[in-house]
Amino acid sequence: MSIGGLINSYMGQLLYKDLEISYSESAELFSQFGKTTEGISFNTIDEAVEIYYLMSMKVAQNNSRAVSVLLNNNLPLETNHIIRNIMETFFKLNWVVKDDNRRAMLDRVNQLEANPFYKYEKEMNYVGKHLKELYAPFDEEDWKRRMQLLEDEKETQSQLLQNIKGGKKCYKSAPAFTDIMGEAYRVKYYHIYCFISAYVHPSPFLKIFLLRFNQIDKLPSEIMYEPVKQSLTFGLLFLELIMGFCVSIFHKYKPEQNTLRIELYNKIKEIATVYYGGFHYEKRNPI
Repeated sequence: MSIGGLINSYMGQLLYKDLEISYSESAELFSQFGKTTEGISFNTIDEAVEIYYLMSMKVAQNNSRAVSVLLNNNLPLETNHIIRNIMETFFKLNWVVKDDNRRAMLDRVNQLEANPFYKYEKEMNYVGKHLKELYAPFDEEDWKRRMQLLEDEKETQSQLLQNIKGGKKCYKSAPAFTDIMGEAYRVKYYHIYCFISAYVHPSPFLKIFLLRFNQIDKLPSEIMYEPVKQSLTFGLLFLELIMGFCVSIFHKYKPEQNTLRIELYNKIKEIATVYYGGFHYEKRNPI
């Protein structure tokens, strides 16, 4: 590695050290929160909301740890994929409980659960129309076997199904992501999500765009620090909000653990506030 590369690597590790520690601590807090739900037997139908939150909490824990590992290995840009996933997790959890109608909440969870299967079945039907093409991924027998597996699964997952024309049953689908976000959150945060996506799918224009806001004699790590830090800051904010939801959702389960759950939430809020406290009142570029 060149001298410039070594300096850039060293500076990158220094710049993100505090955030690396914060994400590592957040992962541990989610782990401790998860332990407060151990031993609870949830009904897969009637308590699908709680199960979905439990699984989402585990995802948040793993995402937090992954961000910490990437920062420790001086890969800050690669964290943007995970920050998007953290944001998506929050918006879905928020959509599930957007009102107090329990039946509606269960149905929204079922839509989220069924959506990947809806898309898979839709594409498998499309593949079925092109089995005679040379580029078909498998033959007719293999396609029929896969389709039968989907049909067999429907027998045990009726809550994930909807009726369509002709009485045929297919998997439910979830709304578009912007609809799941809702108008208020879309106005507040979707532009951030879109900007972060530029780092997930980098282009030459992104480099030119960032250089316009910076001195050309800066090291790449210095140029990228502010926008990446903002992305990581929003990640911590959404981790805090996710745990806040979990405090509310699980309060009636093992209520003797509620004091600890609130303590854990206050700790992750304290971590996040270090970075986003007063954030919206500062002039920032380029986000």
